[in-house]
Amino acid sequence: MSVDFTDPYVQIIIAVITGLTSIILGLQTAKARRPDAVTALTDSAIRLLDETQKELERLRSRVTEIESRLDSESIKTQKLLRGVRKLVAQITELGHLPVWTPEEDDSDKKKPLTEKRSWYR
Repeated sequence: MSVDFTDPYVQIIIAVITGLTSIILGLQTAKARRPDAVTALTDSAIRLLDETQKELERLRSRVTEIESRLDSESIKTQKLLRGVRKLVAQITELGHLPVWTPEEDDSDKKKPLTEKRSWYR
């Protein structure tokens, strides 16, 4: 028995078989590739999270450093303010009127520059 490949029905059957084979192979390839895609996506997400974690740690360290410097400056400012008040008192005791007194400036009554925040620790 010979097959007439010019027969339209035979061509349709061959096309259907070829198409189904292509679809099946395509689905198998997609299934095989999907784990690779998932793995690549997971690896990429993990790298991004690692980089973000490193940057967060760097920023936490920097914030801690800045808070420490602000605390030091605040202590220094308080010492200077106490000294200025002593000098104002000396000027007043000598019978002179100081041009400026720290009480005229209420900036020392403002909220402290550094507040410890638990959200970044």
